[in-house]
This record gives sequence, structure tokens and C-alpha cells, in this order.
Amino acid sequence: ETELWALPGGMVRDQSLIPERVRRVLTAQVNLSLNDEELRKYLLGMLEQLMTGTEGRVVYQGYVDDPRNTDNAWMETSAYHLHCPRELATVLNLQPGSEAENNVCWLDVSDTEPRYTELYASHRDWVEIVREQLGKFHSQPCLLELISQWGRLDVAKLVLADPELLQHRQQPQVQKAFDAVLMLCATQHSFDAGIASLLMDHGARAAEVNLIELFDAVRSGPLGKLFIELEAKPENFDENGVAPASNKSSVSEPSTR
Repeated sequence: ETELWALPGGMVRDQSLIPERVRRVLTAQVNLSLNDEELRKYLLGMLEQLMTGTEGRVVYQGYVDDPRNTDNAWMETSAYHLHCPRELATVLNLQPGSEAENNVCWLDVSDTEPRYTELYASHRDWVEIVREQLGKFHSQPCLLELISQWGRLDVAKLVLADPELLQHRQQPQVQKAFDAVLMLCATQHSFDAGIASLLMDHGARAAEVNLIELFDAVRSGPLGKLFIELEAKPENFDENGVAPASNKSSVSEPSTR
């Protein structure tokens, strides 16, 4: 036993990627956080889908630098990255607990977070691998994103249906393309919004959208001027954002000489 924090793990059975202990803690968190039965069922289904590991990506497999290793026996492990959707993460209010089994919390991936910098054994190395991969993913446009931004609904349908392009339409790529399309819909009135609907049919989630970035894009687009005027002089507009007709006559006064 050590005082160091570690990634959740343990022995697994039946080819599952998620240890039963982790599954039990996360399920309890969803049940405790929600009173709405329909929303609870929806998020529990999302949690179950996450824990099946169908979208899991192998980060590392093999020998692990573990203090329990000896010359005659050593630890080998498989580390997977499972990306938790934003709408699910908001209800997983993970906080350090008094019991070791429930002592689970979110950590900032930051060099200023001591619990992260001192993660157990090789765990920090695995997180850094994922951090680098996500950085490249977000900085480089994917195929589906480029086609969606092009505005060609017919070509997007082909990419989403072609079995040879399966690696280009995984959930993260679909979500990234969806985010880009919403930006274009917000800033270009002529953009075909049907692409956004198509992407939602293939797994894009509205709850995953970064609303702050989307609203910033709207402000820089055609509606930006109206928003600025509303903020500056809200009394000049009615509740629908329409300027009322002026009571003043448009006839100019005669000039006097």
C-alpha cells in the first residue's frame, strides 16, 4: 500500500476492460446524482456503453515498472483510454472518500497538480501518451471534418457509409466534425445544416459541444453586431431584439436664413 494516487484498475473477467470495482463506484455516482428517472436511465446506458470498452484504445500493453516486481515475478498490464462524454462527466461528481474502495476523484492533467505528477508507477507516462495523442487530434483536421466543412452532404454520406473508411468515422471524429459544422451554421446562414443532422444520426452529441466557443463564433458572425448593440443599449430593442419605430418625424425643419 502507498499514499500515491493511481489510475483506476484491477483484475478483470470475461474479457471486460473495466474492473468490477470501478464499474460499481461509477454506477453508484450516477444513481446518487440524479432524481430524474428518465435521465438516470439514459446516462446509465451511456455509462454502460463506455464501460464495455468498444471505443477503448490501447495505450500500453506489457511489462510495467511496479514496486511489487521482483527478479522472479513481475507485473504486466494493459492500459486503455476510454473517453468519458461531457454530459456524463458532469454528473460523475467524483470526490475523495474516506473508504479506500470509494476514494476516487478527477485530477487535472497539469504539472502543478502534485497528485498527478506523483502518480503511481508508470501511470503518468500512460496519461502523457493520451495527452499527446489528443493534442495532435485537436490540432489536425480529420477527413470527416474537412468534408463536412466543405458542405457536401452527399460526400459526407459516402464517408459515413463506406466500410473501408471505418477508422475515419469513429465517435471522436464524428463529434469533431459536428463541432466544426455548428460553427459554420452559426456564422454562415447559407451553410447546409443537414450535415449536422446527419452527424447526429451517426453518434454526434449536442451535449458535447463547447458552448463558449460556439457563442464566441456567433458573436464574430452576422449576428455579432446585433449582440453588441443589445449589450450596449438594451433599451433600444424590444424583447425580440427588434428596434421599435421612431416617434420622430422624418421631415426636416425648414432652415432659417
